[in-house]
Amino acid sequence: MAKRCLWPALVFASSCLAAGCGPAPKTVDGGSESGVVCSREPGLRDCGVSYQAGQRIDLLFVVDDGPGSGATQAKLARGIGAMVERLDQLGSRGDYRIAVTSSSQLNPACPGALANGGELEFESCLDRAEDFADEDFATACQSVCSATSEELGVGPQPWVERDKGVWNIAGEHSAADVLACWLPRGTRGCEFAASFESLARAAVDGGLFDLWGHPVIIVVDDGFDCSAAMGAEDIFDPEGARVFWPDPDAEIPTQALCWTAGVACEEIDGVTVCGPRDYGADGLVLEEDESDAAVLRPVAELFELLREVEAVGWESYLRPLSLFGIGGWAPDGSLRIELEGSSEDLAEFGVAAGCEAWESTGVACGEDADCGAEERCGAAQRCERREAMPPPVRLDALIEALGEGRHVGGARTHSLCAGDLSPALENIAAQLVESAHRPLCATECLLDTQPETLIVDARCEFEEYTEQGRLPVPECAKDELGHYLYDEARQDLVMPSGEAEICFAALGDVSGEATAASFDDVDADCVAHGSNVVFRFARRPGGSRDGRSITGTCVLEENNASVCPVQ
Repeated sequence: MAKRCLWPALVFASSCLAAGCGPAPKTVDGGSESGVVCSREPGLRDCGVSYQAGQRIDLLFVVDDGPGSGATQAKLARGIGAMVERLDQLGSRGDYRIAVTSSSQLNPACPGALANGGELEFESCLDRAEDFADEDFATACQSVCSATSEELGVGPQPWVERDKGVWNIAGEHSAADVLACWLPRGTRGCEFAASFESLARAAVDGGLFDLWGHPVIIVVDDGFDCSAAMGAEDIFDPEGARVFWPDPDAEIPTQALCWTAGVACEEIDGVTVCGPRDYGADGLVLEEDESDAAVLRPVAELFELLREVEAVGWESYLRPLSLFGIGGWAPDGSLRIELEGSSEDLAEFGVAAGCEAWESTGVACGEDADCGAEERCGAAQRCERREAMPPPVRLDALIEALGEGRHVGGARTHSLCAGDLSPALENIAAQLVESAHRPLCATECLLDTQPETLIVDARCEFEEYTEQGRLPVPECAKDELGHYLYDEARQDLVMPSGEAEICFAALGDVSGEATAASFDDVDADCVAHGSNVVFRFARRPGGSRDGRSITGTCVLEENNASVCPVQ
């Protein structure tokens, strides 16, 4: 029987997490926390516009490198080209960096396993054959990667980077080629993936996230998060107390330990509700103020840590940290929890699989008898092996909490059971591009200096702060009718004549019908919140970005209640 998955405050380790505590939104721009804040006084007044000259996306992959993850890594490598192609649509409005780390940490249940989680790794998988089980190297690496680290020529940073349109790749290979060689991390890591611990270490110490970028993390994991809290690693130790082992007499633990040590289910109004829960070393549920004694890293702790990472960024409310997951979600991206299932799944996970996939072994067959145990003969006349993945309850809760009230549209969770990850990766990239392209909406009604026209003509002035001091920002180029020019090829506004590296546009087609173009339309949500202008900035290709910020002043409409009624 399928159970509903809900997240009431009672299953969270912290009521603050359940309430979505964090920085208060500055204003509303189509649902995001960004905008232009103006004071309500006559004349040209400070509008508090904060804008980075050319936004950058800093994207971190946290990839499961445990046993059996080879097929997952190969799918990820094959799909990365779709993500890069979509990110390239940022054009002149921004650049991006992509780094990779693995999920394994030291664990007494996995002696001798890889434990590089949290380190930004940029060595081609062809140079790391020893990191793969012998049977996985061809499938996970050689089938998707065609160049060694020397041939790829990336550096000196441990990430792929496009900076002002220029790549840090010395060789002839593309960014997609490089990432296809980096994403396969190996299959000799620990079965008990520690994605929380790895992403925390990479986010804090990896150097990818700085003052200027939009931090993005994508966790790719076919199991649970099993990040042990400091000093609690012995819950996995066969020589330990085995408090959370579903079968205390087993030789080694299964992932069901992580379900038992990190999730709770209970009946509420006849419905089984499951969510993250903190337990102490004695197996008892901890109170909210006792989470420091939890055996697994609490979801609330990761929430607070990532909010702190986000807060380091310059004007971070414009670019809140984005967390995505690709794992044991159902095909539609939902979390499916069933407490009854196959005996194999229950023994391995403590819960029924969240999704399942049949992966080809490459062996030709005519009937099921031609294949190995627990295999079937697929439609392509190749033997297939069932791959089951548990529902990632803890990661799902963290994604939900970080996106609460801040995420605008698009799926944040995707199924790893899909045969092709290109659609999921392209979807994530499309959300990031859309976010970077979203204009800033004024939070006050601006004076229309030419009310006889159908477009609001606002009077605004902007300045940029550079190492050379404050410089005026010119308005973007207009035609003879006073309409902004738009370069369809670059999908951007046209720079004015002169040497300016950035320009602004105050776009005021409130109805969306004053011109045939759509780039100058005022977003409907902005209009609903009493705004009649949106701002966009264009950057000259190759222009400077780092360390620059922009502030602006505009003339306000005194009769704002009638001119810009809040809907």
